[in-house]
Amino acid sequence: MLIAKMLPLGIRNTFRIHQANNLQLNVRISQQSRQLQQRQAEFNQLSEAELQNLFDSLPRPESAPTIETPAELREQVLSQIKSNQENLRTQGEVVRQNQKMSLLKSSVKLNVGALLSGVAFIVIWNLTRWMRTYQIRDKW
Repeated sequence: MLIAKMLPLGIRNTFRIHQANNLQLNVRISQQSRQLQQRQAEFNQLSEAELQNLFDSLPRPESAPTIETPAELREQVLSQIKSNQENLRTQGEVVRQNQKMSLLKSSVKLNVGALLSGVAFIVIWNLTRWMRTYQIRDKW
């Protein structure tokens, strides 16, 4: 904890923002994953009659892959849900890395700018010392 207090404010805030971004992304991913799991559970609970009704109500475009039986429909939908879950995880990691790099770039840019501004202020203040001392002697 002592080290965290000794870090400059800009660096501490970068870590804080990084943690907040990760938390927000984890919440969003878990919500979407929960929705996919609910859809999977709902589809698994369909009776054979409900599955047959769903199979019969599907439109049959010529360009779509042919599904011949309700069992194939069940397999294809469940595999699509699993594929979506995997895509959700990989996209989450990509978003996480992009956010991290963007935050790191902006943090470095801002902290280096603040450091250079501080150094420039001290140098200018030191170079104008003659003016401040001249004005003080002149008044006395």
